[in-house]
Amino acid sequence: MYFVSKTLAEKAAWDYAEEKGLDFISIIPTLVVGPFITTYMPPSLITALSPITRNEAHYSIIRQGQYVHLDDLCNAHIFLY
Repeated sequence: MYFVSKTLAEKAAWDYAEEKGLDFISIIPTLVVGPFITTYMPPSLITALSPITRNEAHYSIIRQGQYVHLDDLCNAHIFLY
């Protein structure tokens, strides 16, 4: 359901931008990793570190995919703005 809601929200944003004549850019990142401000390690970082920590359950997630560093994602937003 999560992916469906994200897809529908993006489509609604595209439709709204077109209707109002607005410029719109959509960036759809994969797993985002980077610095965190929580007192605990977020699940995304546990997944990103899984090749090092040998956490097989989390490694199976990234084995098939890609991830992006938060700084690179922020730079992409700035560049596209």
